[in-house]
Order: sequence, then structure tokens, then C-alpha cells
Amino acid sequence: MRKFCWHKTFFSFSIDSGAVRGNHYHKHKTEWFLVIKGKCEIVVEDMKTKTQESIRVSEGDGILVSMEPGKAHAVRNIGSDELILFALVNEVLDQNDPDTFSYTVL
Repeated sequence: MRKFCWHKTFFSFSIDSGAVRGNHYHKHKTEWFLVIKGKCEIVVEDMKTKTQESIRVSEGDGILVSMEPGKAHAVRNIGSDELILFALVNEVLDQNDPDTFSYTVL
């Protein structure tokens, strides 16, 4: 079951074991992700150079992963339990201009 909580410039979400979320990019929004529970692989692709970077992050690592504008990104739950992420964003969500564009990374 996917849970989602949104509050202006931060939100949390969960991803079931083996599932992928994201596969999009932003033109002006920056996001930062912190793993609260579980473990994941985060893949980021530079839209200009098409180069990819991947990082594995687990709860307790204390790693804040940045998603900059123009960087497509996706998160895969690589653990056997639910993954919970906390995210910060640099702007309030505008429902009329959500700045989210589909792009397959994973």
C-alpha cells in the first residue's frame, strides 16, 4: 500500500518491495531525499549528457540525496520491506504547473 503525505515544501512517501517510483525530471524544482526506513537504489541521469549515477542508500545512513533540475531520477526499493522516504523541495507545489516531466530511468 502506497502512502503519501504532502505539506508545502516537504513530503513523505512509501514504495513497496521491488517497486520503482519517479522516472521523471524537473525543469526548475530541486528535491532532496532521505531514507527513513528500508533500503533503495536511486538512479539519476543528466538530461544533457545522458550519463547516469547510482547510489544505494539505507535507513540510518544519514545521506541526503539531491535531485537537481535537469536530472531525471527514479527510486527502486531493493529491500524486502516497505521503503519510506522523506523529501524536501525548494518550492511549493503548483497544481497548475507541477514541473514534473515523465522520463524513464529505471
